[in-house]
Parts: sequence; structure tokens; C-alpha cells
Amino acid sequence: MVVDGHFGNNNALQMARQVNLHIISKLRHEDLRGLEFLNSSGINVLFRLVIKVREKANMQLIVRGANHVSWQSKSLVNLQRLMPTVQLNWE
Repeated sequence: MVVDGHFGNNNALQMARQVNLHIISKLRHEDLRGLEFLNSSGINVLFRLVIKVREKANMQLIVRGANHVSWQSKSLVNLQRLMPTVQLNWE
């Protein structure tokens, strides 16, 4: 998975590694607003990460997205089906 900037904190990185995800990170501010395209494999990785976070009772997840980016407006809302407590912040 390639993202634009840095990827969260050490705990998130360790969780991703535990499920054998390989992340090349370029995200800034831990948000997805600048990620214009993500194919189905990347979306699958994102959903798997959310499932792992959901298994940790003491973790909260906030996702920042952009309504004008097609894949985000269609896919990020489904994160709430996987983890009802996820907070979606839209641009």
C-alpha cells in the first residue's frame, strides 16, 4: 500500500505489519484527502486495517476524507459498517 506522507504512529504501523501489510507511506496529517485514486486492492488493505483497529477496544479511529474524490465518497462511508465508532471528517 502506498500512501502520501507519513502513516500514523508506531502502533498503527505495528498493527499493519502484524497482518503482513507492506506500507510505503507518504500521507500527511494521517488523512486521505489528497489521495485521488486508490484501487480495490488498496481499499481492501484500508478495510483490513480498520478491522484490526476495531479489535482493539481502547482505540479510536478518525478518517479525514474529501467528498469530491469519487472513491472516498463511495467507499469511506462503508468503514462505519465495519467499525460503527469510526469518525469520518469530510472536507
